[in-house]
Amino acid sequence: MEDFDPATVTDEQVERLETLMEMLGLYTEHERPVDGQDERLRRTLGRLRALLEEVYGHRITFVGEERPASGRRIVSKAGDVHGISRALKARHVSSGAGFDVEHTAKVVHPGAEMTSVEVEDLH
Repeated sequence: MEDFDPATVTDEQVERLETLMEMLGLYTEHERPVDGQDERLRRTLGRLRALLEEVYGHRITFVGEERPASGRRIVSKAGDVHGISRALKARHVSSGAGFDVEHTAKVVHPGAEMTSVEVEDLH
């Protein structure tokens, strides 16, 4: 999860993380065994994963889960595009890299270009 900048984490995200960690701390303090059927635990872990994905800008998927594979989420929303709009432009990308790209515009004017992903070398 390269390119993580702690300075971008908001106070609200820190508060949410602290709350979730307190909730999960009950399991270590009381040495409660983890029960996969514990709905409260499942919801708390789901909220923790969603928060980490938000902070890191990277989807986290575990082996065997039926959800999109781990990877970067890129959201690019434009109003009017008069020139060139790209959500992702890369020179070299590993074939195993995962990206979820949402690239939208309200209006793409004549002569303008909108490209969601442009990769020179996929290896």
